[in-house]
Amino acid sequence: MRSLVFFIFLIMTTEITLAVTEDVLQTSVANGESEVVIEKENPLKLISLEFGFSQQQYTLGQQQLQQDSYSPSIQKNLASTFKYQDILLDAGFITAKSDYQNILIANDKGETRSLSKDFDKDEYLGSASVSTFIGSNNFSLGYSSSLSKTPFFQQGLQAEYYFRGPYDMYKLGLIYSLKKIDQPTNYFTNRDFVFTQRPEALTSNQTTIWYEQVFTDNFKTRFELLHGERPADRPAHNGAIIKSGYAFNNQFFLKSGLGYIAEVTAELKDNRGRFTSRFFDIESVYNHSYRFQASISYGLHIETEKNIFTSADTQIGHDIYSLNSIYKLNEYEISGNISYRESNIGTLETNLSGGLAWNL
Repeated sequence: MRSLVFFIFLIMTTEITLAVTEDVLQTSVANGESEVVIEKENPLKLISLEFGFSQQQYTLGQQQLQQDSYSPSIQKNLASTFKYQDILLDAGFITAKSDYQNILIANDKGETRSLSKDFDKDEYLGSASVSTFIGSNNFSLGYSSSLSKTPFFQQGLQAEYYFRGPYDMYKLGLIYSLKKIDQPTNYFTNRDFVFTQRPEALTSNQTTIWYEQVFTDNFKTRFELLHGERPADRPAHNGAIIKSGYAFNNQFFLKSGLGYIAEVTAELKDNRGRFTSRFFDIESVYNHSYRFQASISYGLHIETEKNIFTSADTQIGHDIYSLNSIYKLNEYEISGNISYRESNIGTLETNLSGGLAWNL
């Protein structure tokens, strides 16, 4: 189980109507030729255009239990959404520059080196998805893949279906995701103190069933049950999450979330213990006007690992603070986020992200 890392890329919506001219009718009259040209609207529209930027920095503490979790990076995201009749088409492109200095690679003799000595280049990721609806039934399918050489080449597929009740008073959905990640050749010391090679390909899947209910005009809740597997190196995991939102009035909103995820009792295949994760977050949102919105949030994430050698528990807690804002100015929209995470082992993490949109 890896610590949650929050990257926020805000969607900025705009719309363009593309028109084309077609010769659809040509008629003759007694006093000459007359051509009737009807202009029709192209059914393909660009309804969303977004640009995002994110920078991540770490200050590592004295005790590091998961060095492979700390890879500060700079990311840039460009994405757009097109609409064709009742079909939405999304396309995205991400460029990232990661610092792999804290990721250590071991050979079969136990000698370690930093991954940054083997790889120090830009990485690219692309994604595409399609979504539509038939009555109250909603469908979506998405695919993402690395587009360049990277030490962690990844491919992912996600499918979702949900049903909308009358007036959207309730929704019931199912999400299935499949992901494959290739990783560098690496060795670890197993419980018999023998150098063992880690799997070079990790395939994982997760199934989530969710239900969303609107109780009043001011209050709604979402429940999630999930099950995931990564059989090459980790036990399966199960979890439950509940999210709620309450509107005090047209300007003030309150959101909260509570979750628990735990790996099942099964044979461990690497040198890591069995993980459980608990988290809580709360966010206060203020809408000053149509042009300006701001929010502040706090989250607590606790991760526990039961050591496979001693059966002792190691617990890492993270306090997460975040500040978000959106400002609309005529044809432009500016968004920004800053978050700060501090753990009980001295690790500090800062994330800065933002976006700028021009409403075409």
